[in-house]
Amino acid sequence: MHTIKRGGIGLMLALALLVGLVSPAEAQTTQVSVQSGDYQSLITFDTPVPRREADQLKSAMAPVGAMLNCDHYYPFYDTNGRYTIQRACGRSRAPWSFQISPSVQSIVVGLVRERGMAWKRNGVNQPMQKWHTETADYLFHGTYSGLADMYNVQYQDVFTFRHNLGSGGTATLTITGDHTFTGNRG
Repeated sequence: MHTIKRGGIGLMLALALLVGLVSPAEAQTTQVSVQSGDYQSLITFDTPVPRREADQLKSAMAPVGAMLNCDHYYPFYDTNGRYTIQRACGRSRAPWSFQISPSVQSIVVGLVRERGMAWKRNGVNQPMQKWHTETADYLFHGTYSGLADMYNVQYQDVFTFRHNLGSGGTATLTITGDHTFTGNRG
């Protein structure tokens, strides 16, 4: 069993879209936000986009807090993507992954550029992980290292791609969060 608590892991998804002009008669929006219990997700557009197109990407849920037990696989997802994390009891490494959801993949034109995971261990900056340029369906992945029981990880990664909403443009998807590894068996 695991405990989810508000305010820890945040798979905070911010989707900033640079799009062309849309018809003034059409309903437009610059932000879509959903909160459901302990989950929240946010998509932000830097220029108004048609509401009907933005609502197709509206998130159902994304984790905002967790204490993670060992020997347990944790998938956290919403309609923007899925972040996973796991750590074996007594081990100092925790592999993570992120996959862009099919609904977001459907608006990607060309390749996705991942900046590389930036992260902190117990508040101390760690070396940025390797960047990737891949197809939209790629399983982006890496490993947090040097961990022990009750260690905290804060993370942020940025994915940039061309999109086909409205007249097209560039989108930036950012995931951020933090979680603590309890050392309790999952």
